[in-house]
Amino acid sequence: MQISVLFLKYLRVKCWLLLTNRADQGYSADMKVSCKVRAAAKINIGLQVGRPNVDGYHAIAGIMQAVSLFDFLQFSMEDETSGIAVYGGFDCPVVETTIYRAADRFYEAIGTEPHVRIDVEKNIPAKAGLGGGSSDAGATLLCLNYLYDNILNDDQLLTLAKSVGADVPFFVRGASRSDCSCGACVVGGIGDVLEPIASRTDLGILLVYPGFGVSTAWAYKNLDMYRASGKVGSGNISNGASAIVDSANPVALANPIVDTYQSNIRNWKYDPSFENSFQAMLEEEFPIYGILEGGLRKVGAEFVSISGSGSCLYGIFPSIAGAEHAKAELLASLKSDLNENTIQSISLFAKRPLERSIYLE
Repeated sequence: MQISVLFLKYLRVKCWLLLTNRADQGYSADMKVSCKVRAAAKINIGLQVGRPNVDGYHAIAGIMQAVSLFDFLQFSMEDETSGIAVYGGFDCPVVETTIYRAADRFYEAIGTEPHVRIDVEKNIPAKAGLGGGSSDAGATLLCLNYLYDNILNDDQLLTLAKSVGADVPFFVRGASRSDCSCGACVVGGIGDVLEPIASRTDLGILLVYPGFGVSTAWAYKNLDMYRASGKVGSGNISNGASAIVDSANPVALANPIVDTYQSNIRNWKYDPSFENSFQAMLEEEFPIYGILEGGLRKVGAEFVSISGSGSCLYGIFPSIAGAEHAKAELLASLKSDLNENTIQSISLFAKRPLERSIYLE
Protein backbone atom coordinates (compact mmCIF):
# COMPACT_ATOMS: atom_id res chain seq x y z
CA MET A 1 0.00 0.00 0.00
CA GLN A 2 2.82 2.39 0.93
CA ILE A 3 4.51 1.72 -2.42
CA SER A 4 1.29 2.43 -4.33
CA VAL A 5 0.79 5.76 -2.55
CA LEU A 6 4.37 6.80 -3.21
CA PHE A 7 4.05 5.75 -6.84
CA LEU A 8 0.89 7.86 -7.29
CA LYS A 9 2.63 10.86 -5.73
CA TYR A 10 5.54 10.31 -8.13
CA LEU A 11 3.18 10.24 -11.12
CA ARG A 12 1.47 13.48 -10.01
CA VAL A 13 4.84 15.25 -9.69
CA LYS A 14 6.01 13.84 -13.03
CA CYS A 15 2.86 15.05 -14.81
CA TRP A 16 3.16 18.49 -13.20
CA LEU A 17 6.77 18.79 -14.37
CA LEU A 18 5.82 17.64 -17.87
CA LEU A 19 3.02 20.19 -18.18
CA THR A 20 5.23 22.93 -16.76
CA ASN A 21 7.93 22.13 -19.30
CA ARG A 22 5.41 22.12 -22.17
CA ALA A 23 3.95 25.43 -21.02
CA ASP A 24 7.46 26.94 -21.05
CA GLN A 25 7.73 25.81 -24.69
CA GLY A 26 4.50 27.56 -25.67
CA TYR A 27 2.07 24.67 -25.13
CA SER A 28 -1.35 24.72 -23.55
CA ALA A 29 -2.53 21.65 -21.67
CA ASP A 30 -4.95 20.60 -24.42
CA MET A 31 -2.67 21.48 -27.35
CA LYS A 32 -2.38 19.10 -30.28
CA VAL A 33 1.09 17.59 -30.70
CA SER A 34 1.04 16.17 -34.25
CA CYS A 35 -0.63 16.42 -37.63
CA LYS A 36 -0.23 15.33 -41.23
CA VAL A 37 -0.75 17.46 -44.30
CA ARG A 38 -0.87 17.07 -48.09
CA ALA A 39 0.66 20.01 -49.95
CA ALA A 40 -0.48 20.27 -53.57
CA ALA A 41 1.43 21.42 -56.62
CA LYS A 42 0.18 24.31 -58.76
CA ILE A 43 0.26 25.25 -62.41
CA ASN A 44 0.19 28.73 -63.92
CA ILE A 45 -2.57 29.14 -66.49
CA GLY A 46 -1.17 32.13 -68.30
CA LEU A 47 1.81 33.98 -66.86
CA GLN A 48 2.29 37.49 -68.16
CA VAL A 49 5.58 38.98 -66.93
CA GLY A 50 6.16 42.73 -67.07
CA ARG A 51 9.41 44.66 -67.07
CA PRO A 52 11.41 44.71 -63.81
CA ASN A 53 10.51 47.41 -61.31
CA VAL A 54 13.11 49.68 -59.70
CA ASP A 55 13.50 47.07 -56.93
CA GLY A 56 14.20 44.34 -59.47
CA TYR A 57 10.86 42.56 -59.07
CA HIS A 58 8.63 41.88 -62.08
CA ALA A 59 4.90 42.52 -62.23
CA ILE A 60 2.99 39.37 -63.17
CA ALA A 61 -0.56 38.44 -64.13
CA GLY A 62 -2.32 35.12 -64.59
CA ILE A 63 -4.12 32.30 -62.78
CA MET A 64 -2.70 29.80 -60.32
CA GLN A 65 -4.44 26.43 -60.12
CA ALA A 66 -3.76 23.73 -57.52
CA VAL A 67 -3.39 20.20 -58.92
CA SER A 68 -3.45 16.76 -57.31
CA LEU A 69 0.29 16.08 -57.15
CA PHE A 70 1.22 16.14 -53.46
CA ASP A 71 4.13 16.39 -51.07
CA PHE A 72 3.35 14.81 -47.70
CA LEU A 73 4.46 16.45 -44.46
CA GLN A 74 4.13 15.15 -40.90
CA PHE A 75 4.60 17.49 -37.93
CA SER A 76 5.39 16.31 -34.42
CA MET A 77 6.02 18.30 -31.24
CA GLU A 78 6.87 15.42 -28.92
CA ASP A 79 8.96 16.22 -25.85
CA GLU A 80 12.27 14.88 -27.14
CA THR A 81 12.17 17.30 -30.08
CA SER A 82 14.02 20.62 -29.82
CA GLY A 83 14.65 23.26 -32.43
CA ILE A 84 13.43 22.78 -36.01
CA ALA A 85 14.27 19.28 -37.25
CA VAL A 86 13.41 18.66 -40.91
CA TYR A 87 13.92 15.26 -42.56
CA GLY A 88 13.49 14.45 -46.25
CA GLY A 89 15.16 14.46 -49.64
CA PHE A 90 15.96 18.00 -50.78
CA ASP A 91 18.07 19.65 -53.49
CA CYS A 92 19.64 22.04 -50.97
CA PRO A 93 20.76 22.06 -47.31
CA VAL A 94 17.83 21.67 -44.89
CA VAL A 95 18.29 25.16 -43.39
CA GLU A 96 17.87 26.63 -46.88
CA THR A 97 14.54 24.90 -47.55
CA THR A 98 11.31 26.87 -47.57
CA ILE A 99 10.00 24.49 -44.91
CA TYR A 100 12.73 25.41 -42.46
CA ARG A 101 12.46 29.11 -43.33
CA ALA A 102 8.67 29.09 -42.84
CA ALA A 103 8.95 27.30 -39.48
CA ASP A 104 11.66 29.69 -38.34
CA ARG A 105 9.55 32.75 -39.28
CA PHE A 106 6.51 31.24 -37.54
CA TYR A 107 8.29 30.67 -34.23
CA GLU A 108 9.86 34.11 -34.42
CA ALA A 109 6.40 35.63 -34.94
CA ILE A 110 4.84 33.91 -31.93
CA GLY A 111 7.87 34.50 -29.69
CA THR A 112 8.36 30.84 -28.74
CA GLU A 113 11.44 28.62 -28.85
CA PRO A 114 11.21 26.25 -31.85
CA HIS A 115 10.07 22.77 -30.94
CA VAL A 116 9.03 20.66 -33.95
CA ARG A 117 10.06 17.67 -36.08
CA ILE A 118 8.95 17.72 -39.72
CA ASP A 119 9.16 14.59 -41.90
CA VAL A 120 8.74 15.26 -45.61
CA GLU A 121 7.98 12.96 -48.55
CA LYS A 122 8.78 14.90 -51.71
CA ASN A 123 6.85 14.04 -54.88
CA ILE A 124 6.68 17.44 -56.58
CA PRO A 125 9.80 17.92 -58.74
CA ALA A 126 12.06 20.81 -57.74
CA LYS A 127 12.61 23.81 -60.03
CA ALA A 128 9.70 22.68 -62.20
CA GLY A 129 7.39 25.70 -61.95
CA LEU A 130 4.98 23.60 -59.86
CA GLY A 131 5.39 25.50 -56.60
CA GLY A 132 6.55 22.53 -54.54
CA GLY A 133 8.70 24.60 -52.20
CA SER A 134 6.03 27.28 -51.85
CA SER A 135 3.32 24.71 -51.16
CA ASP A 136 5.48 23.05 -48.49
CA ALA A 137 6.10 26.45 -46.87
CA GLY A 138 2.39 27.28 -46.90
CA ALA A 139 1.59 23.88 -45.41
CA THR A 140 4.19 24.48 -42.69
CA LEU A 141 2.69 27.83 -41.68
CA LEU A 142 -0.87 26.48 -41.67
CA CYS A 143 -0.01 23.27 -39.83
CA LEU A 144 2.07 24.96 -37.14
CA ASN A 145 -0.68 27.52 -36.65
CA TYR A 146 -3.17 24.66 -36.27
CA LEU A 147 -0.95 22.95 -33.70
CA TYR A 148 -0.64 26.20 -31.76
CA ASP A 149 -4.42 26.66 -31.57
CA ASN A 150 -4.56 29.19 -34.44
CA ILE A 151 -2.45 31.72 -32.60
CA LEU A 152 -2.03 33.84 -35.76
CA ASN A 153 -4.88 35.26 -37.82
CA ASP A 154 -5.14 35.06 -41.62
CA ASP A 155 -3.52 38.45 -42.23
CA GLN A 156 -0.55 37.57 -40.03
CA LEU A 157 -0.13 34.24 -41.84
CA LEU A 158 -0.21 35.99 -45.21
CA THR A 159 2.46 38.44 -44.08
CA LEU A 160 4.69 35.55 -43.01
CA ALA A 161 3.94 33.72 -46.26
CA LYS A 162 5.03 36.70 -48.36
CA SER A 163 8.28 36.93 -46.37
CA VAL A 164 9.12 33.31 -47.24
CA GLY A 165 8.45 33.43 -50.99
CA ALA A 166 6.38 35.11 -53.72
CA ASP A 167 4.12 32.12 -54.41
CA VAL A 168 3.59 31.09 -50.77
CA PRO A 169 0.59 33.43 -50.19
CA PHE A 170 -1.37 31.48 -52.84
CA PHE A 171 -1.21 28.37 -50.67
CA VAL A 172 -2.22 30.31 -47.55
CA ARG A 173 -4.75 32.72 -49.09
CA GLY A 174 -8.35 32.36 -48.02
CA ALA A 175 -7.57 29.98 -45.15
CA SER A 176 -10.49 30.94 -42.92
CA ARG A 177 -9.78 27.64 -41.20
CA SER A 178 -6.30 26.23 -40.78
CA ASP A 179 -7.14 23.21 -42.95
CA CYS A 180 -8.51 25.09 -45.95
CA SER A 181 -7.02 27.17 -48.73
CA CYS A 182 -8.03 28.19 -52.23
CA GLY A 183 -7.58 25.95 -55.24
CA ALA A 184 -7.56 28.72 -57.86
CA CYS A 185 -6.68 32.41 -57.72
CA VAL A 186 -6.13 35.25 -60.13
CA VAL A 187 -2.65 36.57 -59.37
CA GLY A 188 -1.27 40.07 -59.87
CA GLY A 189 1.25 42.55 -58.48
CA ILE A 190 4.52 40.70 -57.87
CA GLY A 191 2.50 37.65 -56.88
CA ASP A 192 1.03 39.28 -53.78
CA VAL A 193 -2.35 40.29 -55.25
CA LEU A 194 -4.64 37.28 -55.01
CA GLU A 195 -8.33 36.90 -55.75
CA PRO A 196 -9.87 33.45 -55.20
CA ILE A 197 -12.06 32.20 -58.04
CA ALA A 198 -14.21 29.11 -58.51
CA SER A 199 -11.84 26.27 -59.38
CA ARG A 200 -12.39 24.19 -62.52
CA THR A 201 -12.62 20.60 -61.25
CA ASP A 202 -14.00 19.10 -64.47
CA LEU A 203 -10.68 18.99 -66.32
CA GLY A 204 -7.73 16.62 -66.66
CA ILE A 205 -4.12 17.84 -66.57
CA LEU A 206 -1.14 15.94 -67.96
CA LEU A 207 2.08 17.24 -66.39
CA VAL A 208 5.32 16.59 -68.27
CA TYR A 209 8.54 17.00 -66.30
CA PRO A 210 11.32 17.09 -68.93
CA GLY A 211 14.02 15.61 -66.70
CA PHE A 212 15.71 18.86 -65.69
CA GLY A 213 14.92 21.88 -63.52
CA VAL A 214 15.00 25.58 -64.32
CA SER A 215 16.15 28.11 -61.73
CA THR A 216 13.60 30.89 -61.28
CA ALA A 217 16.35 33.49 -60.86
CA TRP A 218 18.04 32.31 -64.06
CA ALA A 219 14.75 32.37 -65.97
CA TYR A 220 13.93 35.97 -65.03
CA LYS A 221 17.47 37.14 -65.75
CA ASN A 222 17.51 35.36 -69.10
CA LEU A 223 14.07 36.70 -70.03
CA ASP A 224 15.30 40.26 -69.42
CA MET A 225 18.38 39.56 -71.58
CA TYR A 226 16.26 38.11 -74.39
CA ARG A 227 14.01 41.15 -74.30
CA ALA A 228 16.95 43.55 -74.31
CA SER A 229 18.36 41.81 -77.38
CA GLY A 230 15.01 41.79 -79.17
CA LYS A 231 14.74 37.99 -79.25
CA VAL A 232 11.33 38.04 -77.53
CA GLY A 233 8.60 40.61 -76.81
CA SER A 234 9.38 43.74 -74.81
CA GLY A 235 7.38 42.87 -71.70
CA ASN A 236 4.05 44.55 -72.33
CA ILE A 237 1.24 42.76 -70.52
CA SER A 238 -1.84 41.95 -72.60
CA ASN A 239 -4.94 44.10 -72.18
CA GLY A 240 -6.94 41.26 -70.64
CA ALA A 241 -4.40 40.80 -67.87
CA SER A 242 -3.27 44.39 -67.34
CA ALA A 243 -5.99 45.19 -64.79
CA ILE A 244 -4.60 42.65 -62.32
CA VAL A 245 -0.99 43.81 -62.27
CA ASP A 246 -1.35 46.86 -60.02
CA SER A 247 -1.04 45.65 -56.42
CA ALA A 248 -3.05 48.67 -55.24
CA ASN A 249 -6.04 47.55 -57.29
CA PRO A 250 -7.85 44.39 -56.14
CA VAL A 251 -8.63 41.89 -58.86
CA ALA A 252 -12.13 42.17 -60.27
CA LEU A 253 -13.96 38.88 -60.74
CA ALA A 254 -15.45 40.27 -63.96
CA ASN A 255 -11.98 40.44 -65.50
CA PRO A 256 -11.91 38.81 -68.96
CA ILE A 257 -9.19 36.39 -67.87
CA VAL A 258 -11.69 34.75 -65.47
CA ASP A 259 -14.32 34.59 -68.20
CA THR A 260 -11.90 32.74 -70.46
CA TYR A 261 -10.90 30.38 -67.65
CA GLN A 262 -14.53 29.43 -67.05
CA SER A 263 -15.24 28.98 -70.78
CA ASN A 264 -14.59 26.01 -73.06
CA ILE A 265 -10.90 25.10 -72.82
CA ARG A 266 -10.63 25.31 -76.60
CA ASN A 267 -10.88 29.10 -76.18
CA TRP A 268 -7.84 29.34 -73.92
CA LYS A 269 -5.26 29.27 -76.71
CA TYR A 270 -6.86 32.30 -78.37
CA ASP A 271 -6.60 34.56 -75.30
CA PRO A 272 -3.25 36.44 -75.09
CA SER A 273 -3.66 36.57 -71.30
CA PHE A 274 -3.12 32.81 -71.26
CA GLU A 275 0.33 33.04 -72.82
CA ASN A 276 3.44 32.37 -70.73
CA SER A 277 6.09 35.07 -71.14
CA PHE A 278 8.88 32.56 -70.48
CA GLN A 279 7.80 30.10 -73.14
CA ALA A 280 9.56 31.49 -76.24
CA MET A 281 12.83 31.95 -74.32
CA LEU A 282 12.69 28.45 -72.82
CA GLU A 283 11.89 26.89 -76.19
CA GLU A 284 14.96 28.60 -77.64
CA GLU A 285 17.16 27.41 -74.76
CA PHE A 286 15.78 23.86 -74.60
CA PRO A 287 14.73 22.42 -78.00
CA ILE A 288 13.09 19.41 -76.30
CA TYR A 289 10.11 21.63 -75.53
CA GLY A 290 9.14 21.62 -79.20
CA ILE A 291 8.98 17.81 -79.18
CA LEU A 292 7.02 17.67 -75.92
CA GLU A 293 4.55 20.37 -76.98
CA GLY A 294 3.95 18.66 -80.30
CA GLY A 295 3.48 15.35 -78.51
CA LEU A 296 0.86 16.79 -76.14
CA ARG A 297 -1.13 18.30 -79.00
CA LYS A 298 -0.88 15.04 -80.95
CA VAL A 299 -2.53 13.11 -78.10
CA GLY A 300 -5.40 15.58 -77.84
CA ALA A 301 -4.42 18.37 -75.44
CA GLU A 302 -6.73 21.37 -75.97
CA PHE A 303 -4.26 23.78 -74.35
CA VAL A 304 -0.50 23.41 -73.85
CA SER A 305 1.77 25.64 -71.79
CA ILE A 306 4.83 25.79 -69.58
CA SER A 307 4.07 26.28 -65.88
CA GLY A 308 5.68 29.21 -64.11
CA SER A 309 9.27 29.83 -65.21
CA GLY A 310 9.67 26.14 -66.09
CA SER A 311 10.63 23.46 -66.36
CA CYS A 312 7.34 21.55 -66.32
CA LEU A 313 5.03 21.54 -69.32
CA TYR A 314 1.36 20.58 -69.18
CA GLY A 315 -1.60 19.82 -71.39
CA ILE A 316 -5.27 20.40 -70.54
CA PHE A 317 -7.88 17.76 -71.40
CA PRO A 318 -11.68 17.73 -71.02
CA SER A 319 -11.50 15.05 -68.30
CA ILE A 320 -9.09 13.15 -66.06
CA ALA A 321 -9.84 10.01 -68.08
CA GLY A 322 -8.66 11.85 -71.18
CA ALA A 323 -5.44 12.90 -69.45
CA GLU A 324 -4.76 9.34 -68.23
CA HIS A 325 -5.32 7.91 -71.72
CA ALA A 326 -3.09 10.60 -73.23
CA LYS A 327 -0.32 9.77 -70.73
CA ALA A 328 0.06 6.26 -72.17
CA GLU A 329 -0.18 7.53 -75.74
CA LEU A 330 2.39 10.28 -75.19
CA LEU A 331 4.91 7.91 -73.65
CA ALA A 332 4.61 5.59 -76.65
CA SER A 333 4.91 8.53 -79.05
CA LEU A 334 8.03 9.97 -77.38
CA LYS A 335 9.85 6.65 -77.66
CA SER A 336 10.05 7.21 -81.41
CA ASP A 337 11.36 10.77 -81.05
CA LEU A 338 13.82 10.60 -78.13
CA ASN A 339 16.63 8.33 -77.00
CA GLU A 340 16.24 5.92 -74.12
CA ASN A 341 18.20 8.01 -71.60
CA THR A 342 16.04 11.07 -72.26
CA ILE A 343 12.86 9.01 -72.01
CA GLN A 344 13.99 7.64 -68.64
CA SER A 345 14.49 11.16 -67.25
CA ILE A 346 11.00 12.37 -68.23
CA SER A 347 8.13 12.01 -65.76
CA LEU A 348 4.44 12.13 -66.67
CA PHE A 349 1.62 12.79 -64.18
CA ALA A 350 -2.11 12.68 -65.02
CA LYS A 351 -3.76 14.87 -62.37
CA ARG A 352 -6.92 16.77 -61.45
CA PRO A 353 -7.44 20.46 -60.63
CA LEU A 354 -8.34 20.99 -56.97
CA GLU A 355 -10.66 23.19 -54.95
CA ARG A 356 -8.01 23.52 -52.21
CA SER A 357 -4.23 23.39 -52.11
CA ILE A 358 -3.58 22.33 -48.49
CA TYR A 359 -5.22 19.30 -46.86
CA LEU A 360 -4.79 18.64 -43.15
CA GLU A 361 -5.37 15.03 -42.14
